[in-house]
Amino acid sequence: MLTFPSPRTQWKLDAVSILAILGEKNIGLNSHLILSSKTCLLPRLLPAPQGLYADRLDRLPTEPVKICGVFSGNVRESLSYFGQLLHGTGQELPDFSVREIRLKLKRDKAEFRLRWLAPLNALAVGSSVVTVGLLIWAALIKDGVAVVGIIIMAFTTAVLCLASNWRLKPRLTPRIGTNTPPGDVVLRHTKGCFTVVKCDESVARLIYFGPEEIEYLLPNPTISRFLGGIVGGLTLTTAIVMFGNSTWTMQVALSVTYAVLNALYWGVAVLPPKFSWDLSAVEMEERTYDAPAADEEKDQDTATRSRTYETMPTFTRALFRAIQFSGTTEWVLRSDSCPNTPVWNEWLRQAQEQLEHPTAGWDCQQALSKIIVEHKMLAAASGLERSPVQRAL
Repeated sequence: MLTFPSPRTQWKLDAVSILAILGEKNIGLNSHLILSSKTCLLPRLLPAPQGLYADRLDRLPTEPVKICGVFSGNVRESLSYFGQLLHGTGQELPDFSVREIRLKLKRDKAEFRLRWLAPLNALAVGSSVVTVGLLIWAALIKDGVAVVGIIIMAFTTAVLCLASNWRLKPRLTPRIGTNTPPGDVVLRHTKGCFTVVKCDESVARLIYFGPEEIEYLLPNPTISRFLGGIVGGLTLTTAIVMFGNSTWTMQVALSVTYAVLNALYWGVAVLPPKFSWDLSAVEMEERTYDAPAADEEKDQDTATRSRTYETMPTFTRALFRAIQFSGTTEWVLRSDSCPNTPVWNEWLRQAQEQLEHPTAGWDCQQALSKIIVEHKMLAAASGLERSPVQRAL
């Protein structure tokens, strides 16, 4: 016959000690957002607070995207954090598509900051209220061990957050002279996609080429490591021991609290980060097009051509569409969008001619194929074993 503990006090709830340190992955994913708000300094229960103790960031996370200034010549190998929040990394775009974006500052002092009603801010305030409620409950039932454990764990969270709390270093909006060329930028993504950003130089420097520097509340890294590693580690261990020796009632309450908090932080981790940031300083218009089909290139003028294409696009057509939007081919080689070979150089020359003097019936894909054939014939005529085209391909 199966037996179970009869009095409820015989049930062992050591799981509360495990639940208190579970969920480190969720906290780690949210750590840069948690630590950027002053609400992180509120004493409260937090699942796996050790997840906050990570390497100090020098800058916000970036994504590998080739960025090239159309007229400025600036080149960067990564997309800034706020560039990702504004228009994504390009992974969401269809294959061989081209996106045109227009960015404009709404005010002179452009800065990005956390929303006061960001999900993590609301969660921090809510968990602080719950922590106070648990503390009062433990005091009412005279559970001294739980009272001490809750106080120590709550201040452990505050100490760990104090060690790594940061803010964006204030940046002045660059002053641009009247003779400064446009700050248009081209982003080359995977899957043969391009993003052409129309903006002035101040926006380009603010979002794409300027540094996103971090300023810590405790600038001395030694003090930060001491608070986070030694003080935070000791208090965390002490609090877990206290939780394991609290009454059955408080162990149940703490287990439920940590389980719910873990679920909430997991939910926040899957939300897009843009829900947490105020990006209203920048106004954005976005349009996405497929690369044009061959018959549409022949039959329609560039200025009146339809923006919707139903045939399968190619990289060459996507590249030519990006060239049309940017108005020049100067950025193509700088961004490594095509090989620096005689075939592609000739194609770029013809593409630039089409921008300046459009020719009816010119097809970018057929033009490239024709150039390749011509170079093969020249190579065969000169007796070369391998043509420049073959070396490029």
